Amino acid sequence: MISQLAADTKPPTPQAGKASLSGVLYSYGLNRIIPETAFYIAPAMEDNGKYLVPPLIFGPRPEKGDVVGTSNKQGQVFLDDIPPGHYYMYIWTVYNWPMALESKEAEYPLLIEVEAGDQLDLGLLYVEWP
Repeated sequence: MISQLAADTKPPTPQAGKASLSGVLYSYGLNRIIPETAFYIAPAMEDNGKYLVPPLIFGPRPEKGDVVGTSNKQGQVFLDDIPPGHYYMYIWTVYNWPMALESKEAEYPLLIEVEAGDQLDLGLLYVEWP
């Protein structure tokens, strides 16, 4: 059922010159979706062609290029105003902002790369939550 929800979740049409994405927030520890929860994507730091996770997490800072949203009641996320670039996604919990992973076995956070006009379907976004 959760994987079907992810398959049915499609990104919106992006704004001109920007990209869009969609996905479903999924807590692999609780084996459930994460509804009505704040999230944001933050630009990745680049060093000699490698994209690095920012060393400190401050919460969303739109003035630094972060794009903010909230998952809906089904845990779906939709963004349609993403400038081209490389990003990491953070999901709010009471104590922290854990990062989205490609799978529960992933060693590193999911790096999201978008170009103008992209409609990126991220499927299930695994999160160690709460």
